[in-house]
Amino acid sequence: MLTQTYKPQKFNKLFLNKFDSYGYDFAQCFDDFLTITICCFARGTEEPLYLETIKKYKKSDLSDFAEMFGRMWVEYLLNIENKTWSDPLGELYEEITSKHKSQRLGQFFTPIDICNLMARITMNKDEFGEFINDPCSGSGRMLLASESVSKGNYCIGADIDPICAKMSALNLALHGIKGEIWHGDSLANKYYKVYIINHDYWKTKAPSIFTKFV
Repeated sequence: MLTQTYKPQKFNKLFLNKFDSYGYDFAQCFDDFLTITICCFARGTEEPLYLETIKKYKKSDLSDFAEMFGRMWVEYLLNIENKTWSDPLGELYEEITSKHKSQRLGQFFTPIDICNLMARITMNKDEFGEFINDPCSGSGRMLLASESVSKGNYCIGADIDPICAKMSALNLALHGIKGEIWHGDSLANKYYKVYIINHDYWKTKAPSIFTKFV
């Protein structure tokens, strides 16, 4: 069962140093990294989006992205191996927000300890096969915390911020959680796309993210 977390300071430092060298806005670099990573888990279905996203970067920059992708995956694998859950993408987002004052990034998420507390209060550890919904998912922390208490549910999240929706989708995928993340306005019930996550994880044990426009 997934339990506690730790803070990936070295992970953040690597990413921030790389982003600083590109000459682009930090938020744009982070958003592009998320898009590229989602394309990597789309099993060949997002090649046009991938090519469009990478075209502004130099070949050396793309090598950096590959290194960052590998480092990110190692962070997740180490946590899962240690039976923990973590949110390195959300913590990196918050560090960019606090230190670089990007106009595109302006959110701070529920602290991890609070997420764990709320999950323990509201979730039944014997629940299985239920639908868990977070209409303002941020980076997906509440869904990850719910999985730490009750494993095997179908997690559904939504966020009006496209960057947050991407983070939530990747967090579920890399923690082996099956579910959906919707990009849209939960209050207005207006959505633009949905990420279908790990639909066949039980069989492949490989993360997957497929995108559908609605």
